[in-house]
Amino acid sequence: MIPFLVCLFTFMVILLILSIFVEKVNIKLASSIGVIISCILMVILFYNLQISNGNPDAGKELVQLYIPITILMLPIIVSIIMISKTLKQK
Repeated sequence: MIPFLVCLFTFMVILLILSIFVEKVNIKLASSIGVIISCILMVILFYNLQISNGNPDAGKELVQLYIPITILMLPIIVSIIMISKTLKQK
């Protein structure tokens, strides 16, 4: 499962870079939607991986679960901003 998460993360980063630096509207929209989908998949897989390993430990939920999920949600926010900027330009 870990190699799949790494591949998914790499794919998400490439799509995020495309959505920021490419000028074509269709590519920006498609890559932003791809980032959102891959990030949601990463959050689901990360949560399932943590639960199956017996995490989070009592009292360490913030560090072991909530902060990593928040960090994984940041590309979703960037992608939503990129989609709104792209639709305003269109």
